Amino acid sequence: MVRYPHTGTLHWKTGGIFNDDDGKFTAGTPQTKPIDCNVQPNGAGRKIDVGGDQVLYKFKVYCKLFSELIPDTAEFEYEGVKFKVLQIFPYQKHVEIWI
Repeated sequence: MVRYPHTGTLHWKTGGIFNDDDGKFTAGTPQTKPIDCNVQPNGAGRKIDVGGDQVLYKFKVYCKLFSELIPDTAEFEYEGVKFKVLQIFPYQKHVEIWI
């Protein structure tokens, strides 16, 4: 049995910065991270709280820990379709991503 049988990609943009010398804004750069994962659909129709709203999540993604700090504005691409990341929970030995 394979623990992480699926492959997906996280997409996000690094935060931009303001230049101290002239005050111009430099936009962030796009980042990607391919991950081996286990995608589990939300078959029970459960909802989670996102910013005070009850949102029906599509599925959970389980994967190994990674060192990058992924913002909540990230997207998860799976089988050619991009989904909005709702929440990311890094635990001691794995990461749980709610899509």
